[in-house]
Amino acid sequence: MKTLTLLALTLTSLSAHAATDFPERVGHKQLELAHVMIKAYDGGAICETDAYPSEISKLVQSARYKVAEATMKKFVKAVNPKSKINSDLSFREALGRINLNQNEPTEADAMKALLGTTYFHFGQGAYGSGYNVTLNANGVADEEILELLDDAPWTRRKKSRTTWSIVPNKAATFLGHNLRVGSMEFRLEAHDGDYWWVPIGTKEGETDYQNTLSSSDSFCDA
Repeated sequence: MKTLTLLALTLTSLSAHAATDFPERVGHKQLELAHVMIKAYDGGAICETDAYPSEISKLVQSARYKVAEATMKKFVKAVNPKSKINSDLSFREALGRINLNQNEPTEADAMKALLGTTYFHFGQGAYGSGYNVTLNANGVADEEILELLDDAPWTRRKKSRTTWSIVPNKAATFLGHNLRVGSMEFRLEAHDGDYWWVPIGTKEGETDYQNTLSSSDSFCDA
């Protein structure tokens, strides 16, 4: 709701402009808000501002069809190359860098789409996600696993490595491929602006479903 309120406030000054000008001006305001939210996301002020990657991606996706190409290029240039948002699959799609609805992308296109993206297990209470994995070059996947300790500082992140690859699947709804991380294979599903890699052969409520990889961390779970 905070996101919608902020956007509504930014639009109140636009009513005096001609109707033909309105969509582009709305798009500009959406990109301005997205840029503010990206800074909040990188700065850790996520819960206070609703600066979730999925909300940022929805703003950018909507704006991309309203503003000129030069405006989008300016927005992309303004995003810090080191921002965590760049590793989010939905954000890449919102920018038009990838087309997840492509029926039969080549293996090279699919690998390029996923290279550098990061995914998370669902949250574990106040500690958020207990696992994340980043898909890096040469089929290397860097993992971080949350460990709970008996004494302060109470938690630590253990780093390890595994492998990743893609598996052709013409029946896949998105990307035309499944994902394999280590020995587990996943299918891609869309969930309200986010993308989830769901273990093959499982459904919600089953034990293996907890191994689902979301492109957004569970920042505010408590």
